[in-house]
Amino acid sequence: LGAAVQRGGVLAHEREFYSPVRPKTVAGGAGEEKNEAGASLQRLAREGVGYLEFRVFDLDPFEANGVGLEALRFFHVLVLASLLRPAERIGAEEQAELAERWRWSTLCGGRWCECRPSPGAAGEREILPLLEFMAEIAAQLPPGYAAAVAAARERWTGRRDRPLDRWRRLVAATPGGALAAGLGLARAHATGTEAGTTVDAPAGQGAK
Repeated sequence: LGAAVQRGGVLAHEREFYSPVRPKTVAGGAGEEKNEAGASLQRLAREGVGYLEFRVFDLDPFEANGVGLEALRFFHVLVLASLLRPAERIGAEEQAELAERWRWSTLCGGRWCECRPSPGAAGEREILPLLEFMAEIAAQLPPGYAAAVAAARERWTGRRDRPLDRWRRLVAATPGGALAAGLGLARAHATGTEAGTTVDAPAGQGAK
């Protein structure tokens, strides 16, 4: 990563690299504000991880704030499970399998493909047992946590829509396409009304 910053053209600084989970130090160190290549990475190695920044799970267009209570409850349980569950070091083969799962969970590897995940070794060995462990934790928490974990399991196995699936249907059913669908959702959030399954295109805008 430091070498990529040094070469230039893509990243001006390590902190511009956005991954789903980013290890961070508590505060900036010497050289970081000057975009010196390697400064952030060197500080992490020297001082350790101060906190973890989790990204991309708060991008649900059907939630006014980008993330709903169900997703937050699931994330809460996931963090607890990560702290409490013994875990072995992930090898290269499992890393590749999990990376493919991550690709599916975002855009399936294609802009509008309709793929669903196959069980795969990573799913059988890691994800489903993790969800079972999370269900045990959620059962000890207030009502709503168990339902959040159960809903996530249904999405993983393809029995419940992801926000992405709902978005694709909305775009397909909306005159004017993605722009009109997004503007319709924004209006619904702004006015406090519930977004429907179709949204009319703004007058005179069409599919611009």
